[in-house]
Amino acid sequence: MKIKLLTQTVLLLVILFSCQSNNDESNITPPNTLNGKWTLTTISGGFVGTNSHFPQGWITWHFNESNHVLTVANNNLYMNPMYDGLQTGLYNFENNYTPSNNSATSHSLKIIDNFESYYTINADTLFINNNQIADGYQYKLIRMTNCDENYLIFGHYYGECGGEKCIEKYKLTSDKIFEDINDVYPGVTPLTPPNYVQLPQDKFQIANDLMNYFPSTLLNQTNHVIGMPDASDGGGLYIEYHFNGLNRVWLIDQFKQNVPEDYHNFMDKVNEKISSMP
Repeated sequence: MKIKLLTQTVLLLVILFSCQSNNDESNITPPNTLNGKWTLTTISGGFVGTNSHFPQGWITWHFNESNHVLTVANNNLYMNPMYDGLQTGLYNFENNYTPSNNSATSHSLKIIDNFESYYTINADTLFINNNQIADGYQYKLIRMTNCDENYLIFGHYYGECGGEKCIEKYKLTSDKIFEDINDVYPGVTPLTPPNYVQLPQDKFQIANDLMNYFPSTLLNQTNHVIGMPDASDGGGLYIEYHFNGLNRVWLIDQFKQNVPEDYHNFMDKVNEKISSMP
């Protein structure tokens, strides 16, 4: 029985902390085309001068140039009114791409029934300019691949609280752990993106088994907000899951009576790991 459990644990870690590569050249995305999956990181411009940052994986745009369909998954959790671009759904698009060795060359892009714009691609960064000079917006997106870094972000937050420990967030990779020193309350529009600083290796050793307790049923959860996190000053848990191209984000109530029982053990382990971090 112990050997079986150990084997299952090893297999889980190999799956979650490995990169899925594909050697089929037909699936390799040309570097200067829209085709593929992108994560929206910044929107700037507008009448009031918006400059909004979004964590990678929260909002993804997947362009399919074979059928000219754009698939948007908008998992923005910020509660403050802000412009976050296209909402979750399918959009038809037209683009006029002319191959060029000059990364500064602009190409036209039309999202049917939404906006017309121009875009440039510089390496793996896509800039879409929707007439920013006339109160439109510029979108910055980063190309995603199956070999993007796999990681889990976990933390807690308390609104009615004083002190540095009220908001904590950590990023766990296959061999390192980082702390976000910006301590931004989830759901509040951040002025700056997260600022992760690597922690000592002994802290990684404390947290590195957390994925063993991750409930697979959480991936089937359609709601990004589970229960009523911090609604009665009880706090909430912040979880980001980034593995092999799958990106999900949840805010979870700390009161277990408001949360499915499947998640209780994982919640305990997250709180345990946080208590051992700086």
